[in-house]
Amino acid sequence: MRWEKILPLKGDIKEIEAPYLDENTWFGGEFQKQVDPYLRQEFGYRNLLLRGQNELDYSLFGQLNARNTILGKEGFLYEKNYIDAYTGKDFLGTPALAKKVGKMKEVQEQLEASGKDFLVMLAAGKASFFPEFIPGHYGKESDSTNYKTYASELTKQEVNFIDFNSWFLSIKGKTEYPIYPKTGIHWTRYAMAMVADSILHRVEKMRDIDLPDLDYSEVEFVDEVRSTDKDIEDGINKLFPIDNWKYAYANVKIDSVGKDRPSMLIISDSFYWGLYSMGISDKVFKDGQFWYYNYAVFPRHFKDKEWIYEKVNLKEEIEKHDIIMLMSTEGNLARFPYGFIEDAYMVLTCEESYHDKKRLEKAQKIMDDMRNDAKWLKHLKEKAKEKNLPLDTVMLRDALFMLEEE
Repeated sequence: MRWEKILPLKGDIKEIEAPYLDENTWFGGEFQKQVDPYLRQEFGYRNLLLRGQNELDYSLFGQLNARNTILGKEGFLYEKNYIDAYTGKDFLGTPALAKKVGKMKEVQEQLEASGKDFLVMLAAGKASFFPEFIPGHYGKESDSTNYKTYASELTKQEVNFIDFNSWFLSIKGKTEYPIYPKTGIHWTRYAMAMVADSILHRVEKMRDIDLPDLDYSEVEFVDEVRSTDKDIEDGINKLFPIDNWKYAYANVKIDSVGKDRPSMLIISDSFYWGLYSMGISDKVFKDGQFWYYNYAVFPRHFKDKEWIYEKVNLKEEIEKHDIIMLMSTEGNLARFPYGFIEDAYMVLTCEESYHDKKRLEKAQKIMDDMRNDAKWLKHLKEKAKEKNLPLDTVMLRDALFMLEEE
């Protein structure tokens, strides 16, 4: 084993910068506070020793030193939120989910009236796909889950959707290559091509168009586990790989010559990343945007980290796209659709309320800054006392005034 292959750590590893030493940081104590964690990060063979400790804990005690990670039977790895979703521990309740789907239905109707389409996708989930390897003490499948309720309500309220979770279960054990990995949390790279193909066919049917052709017939079947097919395993930072399967990696080719290419906006969790890297947003669709958890706006976020959801003009973005899609796996359905549908509903049905909401959100951020600035806060307290008003009232008025002056 070569040293350079075992030294790097993966996962949510935050590198600590070397502390800056000058008269102020020394006498103020900032340097001393920062130097200890920096030295703990930089001591010799740190990464190797951490991997060694993780390997021992895994091999001897079946312990994973990674947040939110569960070791299942036969070396299967899970993330806890997927198991919580499968067992119904994060269930929001039918009334709350029915209300969200009701807003989706209204958004769909508003978009269709403008010649646009709306599509919801329920991505596959590992706990639902491989429940047989979940440790028994985590509980059993529940009849009351966000996934099952969403699927029921989307059907009942006639919202366009694709249930990939149900589809994956129906073809489990029948596919030529694995479609869900043993030590990863996302569907396999090969399954991503199947999913992309299904989405394209659904959109073609909805819009009566001919999208670019997707060819994934050329497949490499290898022992080496690549990319997201082992993303949980990468994050536990062991020395040696877990025994795994052979996986298929498709060479995806997209032919767009003479094809229809509508514009597309998708709001999704990480399950869209594989499709994004495949070229679905920019080679199949035109001007495709991916709003990651309805926060980072890609592809613009690659070049400018300031490009986040708060900077976009939602009405303009909706107007310039032909198709709006939402996607989530079961482990994230408690947060789905990440605030987008509420905002889109207000923009399409009552734009004034949407702008009022955004204005108050900006004011709240200014008020947070006020609370964190001692001099500013002191001035506001004096002002509140002078005017005989609650402090929060004075802060809100000042914040709204500042917004008016922008």
